[in-house]
Amino acid sequence: RRQSPAANQAIPALIDALSDNEQQVRFYAALAFTEMGEDASNAVPALTKILANTGQTNSLFYLRAAVARALGKIGPPAINAIPELKKALKETDPNFRGHTAVAIWRIDSDVATALPVLLKEMPWISEHSKWDWIIALGEMGPHAREAVPQLKKELKEDDQKWVREYVTNALMKIDPDAFTN
Repeated sequence: RRQSPAANQAIPALIDALSDNEQQVRFYAALAFTEMGEDASNAVPALTKILANTGQTNSLFYLRAAVARALGKIGPPAINAIPELKKALKETDPNFRGHTAVAIWRIDSDVATALPVLLKEMPWISEHSKWDWIIALGEMGPHAREAVPQLKKELKEDDQKWVREYVTNALMKIDPDAFTN
């Protein structure tokens, strides 16, 4: 699933797998795309189709969250998915909404759309789901100053060393003075 010429040879087969009848096959194909970055840009139409299809075959929010993550990891080449990603922000699942917000950020740097969603949903999500959100807040740098209180709270409340490292790194990128204030 990593970026490599060998992995890139699998992209056409993975795109086909995104239309498989089995939900789990689509899920694992989407997960594979989360690690391929821009190299997987040919998958954007198929990924967007899953995101847009909220019917029973794609109702598993983990599948759609994996699709949002994959689109975000593809980055700016996934710009055509932005309308569907923004529609997806209207859904109620906080995990899905957070991954969707991160994707919007990574595709078109839309802090105004992504940051409020992350701040609203972060308190309700386990560290196993929100670590990438914390990284995205750090990527936003000073534009995410509004997140400093929430990140400081995460730093105090989370006992996982790896989460504290992510939070510390994000705070340093957002506001290096956050530790003295």
